[in-house]
Amino acid sequence: MLPPARSFCEFLQKEGRDPAAVSVQDIMTAGPLVSIDLDASTAEAARLMREHNIRRLPVLKDGALVGIITSKDLLACVK
Repeated sequence: MLPPARSFCEFLQKEGRDPAAVSVQDIMTAGPLVSIDLDASTAEAARLMREHNIRRLPVLKDGALVGIITSKDLLACVK
């Protein structure tokens, strides 16, 4: 598991790696993309995030990326 972004460069340096020489492919999370349709409900977004243990969910319209919903976005909907 990768550390939070704020300490990422320190993590790489401790591992003896140059952060400028690390490619996205070296650090990305591989696997199927979990996404949601633009017209889906917030309940469905929350279910997907919980089921897949993710905090960010790409939002698609007709297969194209139109945004990202986060767990923080969902919490803002709760009164």
